[in-house]
Amino acid sequence: MGDTDPNAEVPESFPEFNSGVIPYRKTAAVWDLLREWERLCLPDHRWDQRSLRPALYNSSVRFTSIPNRYNCLYRNNNVVSGTVKIFHGPLVTRERNRVDLQEAREKLNQSTDSRLYYVYGNSLFVNPSPPLLAKPWLLASQVWDLLRNRGAHTTARLVFRKLFGGRGTG
Repeated sequence: MGDTDPNAEVPESFPEFNSGVIPYRKTAAVWDLLREWERLCLPDHRWDQRSLRPALYNSSVRFTSIPNRYNCLYRNNNVVSGTVKIFHGPLVTRERNRVDLQEAREKLNQSTDSRLYYVYGNSLFVNPSPPLLAKPWLLASQVWDLLRNRGAHTTARLVFRKLFGGRGTG
C-alpha cells in the first residue's frame, strides 16, 4: 500500500470511528467489510484504525457508533453518560503509573449523569471543579457577559440576589 492514504477518496464529512470495540452481526456484508479493512491495513499496518473509515464508507453495512459507556477510554480526557460497561485500552500506560481499574470503575459509575473525567499521573478525576485560580476569572467572565447582554441594572440585581439570597430573574 505504501504511502497512499486510504482516506483520500472519502469525504471529509464522513467520520472516523474508534475501532477498539465493535459489536457486529455475522453477515456476508460484515465479513466483506472486515476483509476490506484488513486489505487496507496490511501489509504495513500503518493505517490500522484509519483504514476502517474507507472500508466502512465503501461498504453496504449499516452502522452506528456505540455510546462511550460501551467503549470507555478512561485513560484519556472524555465525557461519559450512563453506567460504564466496557473499559477500552491498556491498564498500564508506558509513560505513567497504573490507573487502578477498580477505582476507575467505582469513580466513573458513582453517577449515571453526563460527566467529565480526566487522568493526571496515576489518578482519575471525575467531574472536577475548576482550579482555584480559574474561579475568579470564570466569575469575572460571567459578570462581564451579564453586563454586555443584560445591562448594569439587571446585572446588579442578579449579583445582589446571588450574594444575599433569593432568586434572580433569569
